Amino acid sequence: MKEFLETTVGRILLAVLVFVIWGKNAIKISELGSGNDQVSVQDVQRIDVNDLVVPTKIQYEYTAVGRDPFKSPAFREGPQITIQEEQEEEVVLPPITLSGIMEGMAVVTDQQGNTHFLKRNDMFMNDIYVVHIWADSVLLEFKDKKFTLKLN
Repeated sequence: MKEFLETTVGRILLAVLVFVIWGKNAIKISELGSGNDQVSVQDVQRIDVNDLVVPTKIQYEYTAVGRDPFKSPAFREGPQITIQEEQEEEVVLPPITLSGIMEGMAVVTDQQGNTHFLKRNDMFMNDIYVVHIWADSVLLEFKDKKFTLKLN
């Protein structure tokens, strides 16, 4: 196709095709402009603001025929009941430090200087559970509380 359009006959055929398409478009555009040349005039009535009537306000009155929901027995004054909440004891993670992370294992040192090599889902020191290991921190669970240890 490219070779045909590079020849003189191809160029002439392409030029004719372009002129035909543009000619049709020009005719359609000229038909749009040559439609009704009559100007449409509409009568506009002037409205006086004083002639406008504002509807009267509809009022609503409440008559207490039935039970008033705002004076239900639940809201009446009575003996005050005080509820004492249980104080949760503060959970503190034993003193451990994250010494390093290598190949998905966390290197944790406890207060006695013992080093623990831990993987995900491991439990150490009887009740500390390794939830997740990232490149710079470890998520631990101790007594249903979660703690994050970060590299020093």
